[in-house]
Amino acid sequence: MGSIVDHWLQEGRRKEKIIIAKNLIKAGLKTDLIIASTGLKKEEIEKLQQTA
Repeated sequence: MGSIVDHWLQEGRRKEKIIIAKNLIKAGLKTDLIIASTGLKKEEIEKLQQTA
């Protein structure tokens, strides 16, 4: 049961990081700063930049 809860908590944190990254992209921050701020991978940030 704990692993299901952990999974959903992690999923929620990931979605939150993506929202933060999108906001930082819109604010014009450089990719390196977004990676450092969110912990997302460079490839993920670049993909978000294409859709933002």
